[in-house]
Amino acid sequence: LQFEARQADSRESFIQALNESEADVILSDHSLPQFNSVEALQLCKERGSTVPFILVTGAVSEEFGVSCLKQGADDYVLKSNLARLPNAIINALRQKESEQEKIKAAEALKNQNAELKKINKELDSFVYSVSHNLRAPLMSVLGLLDLAKHENHKNNTLDQYFEMMESSIHKLDETVKEILDYSRNARQNLTIEKIDLKKMISDNFEKMKFMAGSEKISQEVTINESSPFYSDNYRLSVILNN
Repeated sequence: LQFEARQADSRESFIQALNESEADVILSDHSLPQFNSVEALQLCKERGSTVPFILVTGAVSEEFGVSCLKQGADDYVLKSNLARLPNAIINALRQKESEQEKIKAAEALKNQNAELKKINKELDSFVYSVSHNLRAPLMSVLGLLDLAKHENHKNNTLDQYFEMMESSIHKLDETVKEILDYSRNARQNLTIEKIDLKKMISDNFEKMKFMAGSEKISQEVTINESSPFYSDNYRLSVILNN
């Protein structure tokens, strides 16, 4: 292992070392004059330090080593078995790196979620604005149609055209409202009910009645329902319509 070492043999020098250097690992003997490993570990925890802390001592029992692990130490190595120290250091550094990667990943996920919430909010505002801007002129056209129908009540042919236009506008208004519902699809609960497939298909063809080229659509509908069909009426209608 290539390394640079700094030694601290008192509480004051240990605190100074923590303040002045960015250590990759702390190796602590257990007992020094007026200072010990338990105090050193406590100082690290109080500062929120994430530096691996390894107890290296020959003056304690295995039970004490285990106790230090429970208090937050990363590992302990007895001086009678120093051959294990390099592996203990490497494992502690790898563990620290892994934890830092998890923290970074969690932070990145948190930021992504925040960005998605922001995008969804902006999308909702956009859809609401667009649908509002579309519905306003539709309502105006309906009002004008109503006036024209009263002005031309003697002309039956115009009345028929007015009714067809009014019907188309109402359908367009329903489509605009569906856009609003569709934008909230991910946040709406499923509403499961018995589906009248014949009516649903008929309604969808009706919506396309006045579209350009609709006269070229040929319909051949066969429905064999051996048992009732249940689904979300709105979502299934959107699928069929598309």
